[in-house]
Amino acid sequence: MKVIEFSECFPNGYEPFSGEFVYQHLVHFSKYASIKAIVPLRYVPPKELFSLNPFKSLSEISKWIKVLNRTKDIRQKNLEVINFRYFSLPRPYFDYQDLFLFRKLFFKRIKKLLGNKKIDLIYCHWFRPGLLLCKKLSEHYNVPLVLDHHEDIRSLNKAFPEKYYKMFKLFELADKIVVHSEQNRQVLIEEAAKRGLNLPEVLKIYLGQNFIVNNKDKEFSKDDLKLICVSHLTHARKRIEMLIKAVSLIKNNSYFKKKLSLKIVGDGVLRNQYEKLADELLLNNNVEFVGGKNHTEIEELLEESDLFILPSDYEPFGVVFIEALSKGVPVVTCKGNGGGEELANLGGGVELVAPNSESELSKKIIELGNDHEKLMTMSKVGKDIVRENFTWDKNALSTYKTFKEIIASYKPN
Repeated sequence: MKVIEFSECFPNGYEPFSGEFVYQHLVHFSKYASIKAIVPLRYVPPKELFSLNPFKSLSEISKWIKVLNRTKDIRQKNLEVINFRYFSLPRPYFDYQDLFLFRKLFFKRIKKLLGNKKIDLIYCHWFRPGLLLCKKLSEHYNVPLVLDHHEDIRSLNKAFPEKYYKMFKLFELADKIVVHSEQNRQVLIEEAAKRGLNLPEVLKIYLGQNFIVNNKDKEFSKDDLKLICVSHLTHARKRIEMLIKAVSLIKNNSYFKKKLSLKIVGDGVLRNQYEKLADELLLNNNVEFVGGKNHTEIEELLEESDLFILPSDYEPFGVVFIEALSKGVPVVTCKGNGGGEELANLGGGVELVAPNSESELSKKIIELGNDHEKLMTMSKVGKDIVRENFTWDKNALSTYKTFKEIIASYKPN
């Protein structure tokens, strides 16, 4: 099986852990298929590099370009990852136009790269920036096009209310759509029906996670409750401020006697805002912002923690949930999250609370913090769920079987 995959979400020199799930999928799937992955590497500086001092901005942008330039192509036995460097119109203002520009820029270049090699399927990770290009390639090579929908469609509606319908309608171009949770699947189907769109069949394939499942029983302290949150601090929908406010409520609750701490792992443009909030709520001794960490460091931090909290509004899945469960750390998140709902339906390891309610979140944390037996049960159940469902080997085999069926049933034009 020969597959072409497109994903702008992929580790690079500037963001070495961004898109790690795509990289792991490629590595493991390449055991079953020959894969050529095209990764658009966009040379448009992020806004956090700009300041009021133009000389400082130029210096930061220069460093950023040098780091990006260290991003290398990958060539392994059945896997080739090729970085396509390009500039585009500013986002998010020209997201829709960027799709057309990308198709125009790269169709001939990729056609030349592929030559007369046989291709069986094209897999596009998320619709931007490559779906129109992938559609043109699928028509040229007369092969099926599969779209991986690993974002939340409701977030797209919030971000682009005026262009949302046109963007969502692009999903009709795919022959099949792959999602990673039943919640994401149902939301996608319901939203399409509401908008009068005719989507192709939506299939579910679970993602994997990178950590070794801890076989030893998790030890929970009788005197401390150590909370952890792993998230980028870039999008407000992660609701980190809700978590900080919940910690403040717990700290001021006389019923809760344990020593409480929260480590927030990650970085982003909202970090200063969250640090200021923690300072205003007098949480300097309770909340610690530890910044971005590599996977080994995150694994160690999870091992030391008692509860993983991420109260996102929308989460199509959230690999961090199953990473936490693999270390025996129970999860608390909000109802409506793809990952949280999926894990709850599979049997546990996760507790769900109402979105946007720091009061309910604080009560749930207090409840679990005072129930040692429940924490132990959630820890064991969570690890079992990860072993059974969420490994990259299982993701690779499921992808292979699914693609094999799609290719067999595809009717060329």
